[in-house]
Amino acid sequence: MPLILSGNVATALGTGYDVDNSCRFDDGSSAYMHKTPGSAGSSRKVTISCWYKKAQPTNGTTWQQILNCSDSDGNPFFAFGLKADKFTVSSGSGSTELQKQSTQVLRDIGAWYHLCVGIDTTDGTAGDRVKMYINGTRVTSFAASTNPDQNYDFPSLNTTSYAINIGRDDYGGGEAYLDGYLAEVVFIDGSALAPTSFGEFDEDSPTIWKPKDVSGLTFGTQGFYLDFEDSSALGDDKSGNGNDYTANNLAATDQSTDTPTNNFCVMSPLAHQTRAQTLTEGNLQAYYSSGSNWGTNWASIAAKNGKWYAEVLVTAYGSNGSNIGIVNVDMTAFPNQAAISNGQDEFSAGYYSTGILQRNSETSHSGNTNDDYDSYGADDIVSMAMDLDNGFLYWAKNGTWQNSGDPTSAGTGTGGVATSHLTAGDTYAFSSNIRSGTTISWNFGNPPTTFSISSGNADANGYGNFEYAPPSGYLALCTKNLAEEG
Repeated sequence: MPLILSGNVATALGTGYDVDNSCRFDDGSSAYMHKTPGSAGSSRKVTISCWYKKAQPTNGTTWQQILNCSDSDGNPFFAFGLKADKFTVSSGSGSTELQKQSTQVLRDIGAWYHLCVGIDTTDGTAGDRVKMYINGTRVTSFAASTNPDQNYDFPSLNTTSYAINIGRDDYGGGEAYLDGYLAEVVFIDGSALAPTSFGEFDEDSPTIWKPKDVSGLTFGTQGFYLDFEDSSALGDDKSGNGNDYTANNLAATDQSTDTPTNNFCVMSPLAHQTRAQTLTEGNLQAYYSSGSNWGTNWASIAAKNGKWYAEVLVTAYGSNGSNIGIVNVDMTAFPNQAAISNGQDEFSAGYYSTGILQRNSETSHSGNTNDDYDSYGADDIVSMAMDLDNGFLYWAKNGTWQNSGDPTSAGTGTGGVATSHLTAGDTYAFSSNIRSGTTISWNFGNPPTTFSISSGNADANGYGNFEYAPPSGYLALCTKNLAEEG
């Protein structure tokens, strides 16, 4: 399956079309958009296209419905999204008259996927009435396949009787909500288009699928284009039709710069020890609620060279609080550990909320703990500078680098913690351990709603939005920066 530009790889980006914004949907906030068409559109020919970065797995029968139309009892219905991690489109009234589900599973948390379906029920070839595409390539292998009858009219889609919901399954009154990021959501009324209307393969890397400008398309009467570029009106339709969507439980801070053309790091719900944290807010907020144990997760993007910067806001503080640090994702034994804390396990380091710094499971003070680190708690921001070129780590509390650290001191490592015991040349990820009652919010440059920025600072390349200025030479962990760093 082709890769999406900046979704799964860091590659030279060239000067192609840039997607500036996405919208973050958090299922715990019951976030969605909706609009009931003012007049009926085509009931036989439609195209739906979007870019989706999923935040949680959709195993079993779980749905992540991106677009849905139905009444409260789910009859009739139309659904477009992921079910059991498989791209699924279905429709029916009393019975399922359209059911297409890919055999391919889309399990990559933290990657952007392009999902597209072109539907034309007037087509004389049954297998061509619904054409589904993942990353520009047509789906030809199906886990479930029921083709609609010729000239089938969708009973709930594009009618004045049913709202079109973005990010919500309206079945049962809307109890299921999307969890992840959406960008470039397009609905075409009256035409079944190919994915080349919305994306293209990169000239230099022909296996990479990337977005292109869709503003010149013919959208049809009830068509719309949501680009999420107006944070005060996230549901603005940019098709020219004025089919604006009403945003529910979405704030201006749900606008994100994490997009298919610049994918930002998040925490991964799949990268954890036996006791995992609960991740929300697009995998940027974490909490843990299991007794006196520690919950551990690490980031979706790791690096083995370069200088990287991130911030963590402690939004709630519980017993023994938190531990912010890094882990070695190359250590094969690491994922098999029953439980770890940064610094207590081999090839890791962490700054405890009690003011203790620990590295590489050492128990002595020598190179392990440091009395010059301050404790931190609720409302404090811990910054971390990870210098993998020179082999040093630095932590700051509320903008003050601990132990008189100087992240710009390069090989001198002034006030830094040497990573020589952590195996130079391996791959490292930001990580956190938190205990019951503690909630933290990560900012890799795309802050969640729970991380309010009062100042605003980008890195030297102009990427990211941080409370404190990244030290000179340190960058936000996103794919455009990874491309430059190699």
